[in-house]
Amino acid sequence: MRYKTAEIIIAESPWQPPVDEPQPVQHTTVKTTPYVGLKIGYRETQLRNDLKAIGAHWSPGDRLWYAPEEYVRRIGLTDRIVKRG
Repeated sequence: MRYKTAEIIIAESPWQPPVDEPQPVQHTTVKTTPYVGLKIGYRETQLRNDLKAIGAHWSPGDRLWYAPEEYVRRIGLTDRIVKRG
């Protein structure tokens, strides 16, 4: 089915949007975790998908996956961390 609709104006009057009370500014501290480079095998597709789901990304130049260090430690992948320099 296809419908065509039209809006009909039946009255007109001036309008002012309501004035909201200013809200106090709340400062929140965002906890950030550094990303670490991981060596993941080409055929480890399930592990790669799991890493992608938590925000990891592939770096073609480094040929490493970068994932949040906190998550890597929590799931026991510290042996796959590649040290820089």
